[in-house]
Amino acid sequence: MIKLNSYILSDDIKDEMKNKLDKTRQDKVELGFTLCANSDNIIRSRGNPTGTSNKIEIDPRACKGDEKFLGGYHTHPKSDSYPSAEDLIHCGIHKITCTGGIDDKIRCNAWKYTQLSSEDKYKMINGYRSGYKNPKYQQTFDCISDFEPLYREEKYIKSLDDHLEELESSMAGVTVSPSIMMQRSFVKTIRDRHTSILLEGIKNKSEKYYNEVEIK
Repeated sequence: MIKLNSYILSDDIKDEMKNKLDKTRQDKVELGFTLCANSDNIIRSRGNPTGTSNKIEIDPRACKGDEKFLGGYHTHPKSDSYPSAEDLIHCGIHKITCTGGIDDKIRCNAWKYTQLSSEDKYKMINGYRSGYKNPKYQQTFDCISDFEPLYREEKYIKSLDDHLEELESSMAGVTVSPSIMMQRSFVKTIRDRHTSILLEGIKNKSEKYYNEVEIK
């Protein structure tokens, strides 16, 4: 068993995570489940969502009865186990975010502070949108502010990945012009440079707000 702050991750849940990671290698899509807990603070898995190659929805409504929604686990079919900015921007709304990747590892990031209740979540979101930032949610506001530019950078890199896929598809089975090869090389260089900066930014910010535990 593993402790994630005050919550307990059992060997059974770890095995479920490993099984999802094994299956995602075959299916090439994100797989996962919702993480919930009763008053005993033992983590339970709920739901069985299937996503796309780079997106999945974790549904809080999958928790049963009086279970508390904690967050979710999902796999990365095209990247390693480190969480993305999109994974960590649910600051204080998700207490625990677990991710598995092509490096054959699973990591869980646990929010260091108090998780927002459903009522507080909506008050915080409404206040954030209206420009009123209640000091009660300051840690969440600070976290979102830190992760928003990283999230935008992540979306830009995904657009570069899409462009690279288009270029590589156009190169398949035909004589490739030097200009196409140069274009591909240029886009890849820009993509790699932005990715390196992004990953360093995510690491620095995640350490500020989350405790990370390597599960596998």
